[in-house]
Amino acid sequence: MHKYCESRKKARERWRKTEHGKKWTQDYMRKYRTRPEVKAKYHEYYIKNKMSWGEIKKSKQKKIEENDNLNAEMSEIFVNYEGFTNVR
Repeated sequence: MHKYCESRKKARERWRKTEHGKKWTQDYMRKYRTRPEVKAKYHEYYIKNKMSWGEIKKSKQKKIEENDNLNAEMSEIFVNYEGFTNVR
């Protein structure tokens, strides 16, 4: 490793956090995303993962439904508990 590698890295990070650095990065990324090869890469990723995104959404929905059922079940047990007395 080069002896100035660490300090150059910190300097680049500081520069990127300045207003000029942020604007430069935004402009660069806008131009980068319009390149045909990059668009093709993003589209390929989208097509490849579209099916798994649907499965993830379904599994999250299933977890929510299971949790709701468990919550209703536990609430019913708590309400119908005979030893429960409301003391104030």
